[in-house]
Amino acid sequence: MHRRKHPIFVSKTAFFNSLIILGVVVFVSIAAITGKLISDSIMPYIIDVDSYQPADGNEQPTDPSVVVPSDGDDEETGNDGQVKSVNIEVQNQEYYLVQMGVYQTEQNAQTSAESVSTLGGAGYVRENLGKYYVYAMCYSSQSDAEQVVEQLKAQGFTGLVSSVSHQGLKMTVKGSDERVSEIKATFEKIPELLSQIETLAFSYDKGEIDITTAKTELQSIAGVAAECKDAMTDSEKGAELFSASVELFSSIYDDACDLMKSSSTSTISSDIKYFYVKTVFDVKDFLDNAVQ
Repeated sequence: MHRRKHPIFVSKTAFFNSLIILGVVVFVSIAAITGKLISDSIMPYIIDVDSYQPADGNEQPTDPSVVVPSDGDDEETGNDGQVKSVNIEVQNQEYYLVQMGVYQTEQNAQTSAESVSTLGGAGYVRENLGKYYVYAMCYSSQSDAEQVVEQLKAQGFTGLVSSVSHQGLKMTVKGSDERVSEIKATFEKIPELLSQIETLAFSYDKGEIDITTAKTELQSIAGVAAECKDAMTDSEKGAELFSASVELFSSIYDDACDLMKSSSTSTISSDIKYFYVKTVFDVKDFLDNAVQ
């Protein structure tokens, strides 16, 4: 065996090149191992782009379906043993309000509302996005609202017509014939109650009915609201929507009863208008929340 008599010298350039090559090899090896681990971890959550179909932005949400339970533990069925299904729809509706002002603070809005009420208007305050709006009356007809605003301007008052609408409601209810028919009839009472209150406000304001007749109408409205409340109370355990409807009908019933107790002929006109505007917004809030 021959031994070297002189040591091997490696230039600095060659030495650093060797270190770089070794580093690259080590990095690639580690990357291959860790990359496999990371890939195994995240792959279950990656969507297959080729098979993924994004939802249509214009697609409407599916109508909610509610099963109405029976008083017992069994599902309610019809006489033929089958669960009945009925579609319920409350049409969307736009209302036109006589707006008397908008304020930055609730206190200023309430002061204005009291003045509007003294003049025979509703004097209803509604907060929206940090501002407080004061309304004198609400109409289902835009032309009626515009006519009132023109009359107010002729008398030196400032007002404008603003609109508000609810989204309506569509849903499917399943249960026995009797229960689903009762629920359908109850929801159909919502626009009927609004129309009845609006007619009452118009008739009394125009002097077509006296306070006695007005209270008779209020008693009728309270009776309908009570029937609706009782009907939905029986179904309250079926869905949160039914629970909210009980609150709506209870509010209408309480407001109508409070008005029946009023003995002031000077404020009854304003109070009925307030009742109507409040009920419009209560129904709007109920229906808009129902479709969320």
